[in-house]
Amino acid sequence: MGTIFSAINPEIELASWLTLDDIQSNRQSLNQSLDPLQIGAIRWNLNDLVPPHKHLPADRTTTTTQEAWILISGSIACRIYDINDTFLVEILLTTGSCIVLKNGGHELICKENDTVMYEVKNGEYFGPTRDKKSIPI
Repeated sequence: MGTIFSAINPEIELASWLTLDDIQSNRQSLNQSLDPLQIGAIRWNLNDLVPPHKHLPADRTTTTTQEAWILISGSIACRIYDINDTFLVEILLTTGSCIVLKNGGHELICKENDTVMYEVKNGEYFGPTRDKKSIPI
């Protein structure tokens, strides 16, 4: 489990991640309560229960896109870039890992054939020309 902060502004969280082995308690959150994307890791025991419920309507406004990658199998190198587009660190994600990308930039490099992951993002996807900016390497 880890968190990466900006070298430019140490108050800005760029990413947080965990592996299957990191999930030791009933629920662990990978974000702060005000982050636009909420990701929790939950370890269940036999007969654990979340009572029947539904969520109430609530207006939510975000100005940024955050995303999570959940590795089902294989491995991926995730390169994290700071808010000024400089490379900071590379993290190897393996089966069962989850990373939440919050600020700055990122790059993916598949390390195993037939790697499978889920990608989760908040909000609408407007296509690559409106949604992404390339970082020169």
